[in-house]
Amino acid sequence: MEHQIAKFGLLIVIALFMLIFAESMAVIAISYFVVIVSVYFIISAFILKSKGY
Repeated sequence: MEHQIAKFGLLIVIALFMLIFAESMAVIAISYFVVIVSVYFIISAFILKSKGY
């Protein structure tokens, strides 16, 4: 589970770098989508872990 959280953390960092250096709106939109999905997976992983799964 920690391995997956680390993987999504890395995705968020990459997406933030893409946002900083993005020129086009498409890249910005993709980056926001990646961040939102990654945050959702991290939160759901923590919820599952706290419930004991």
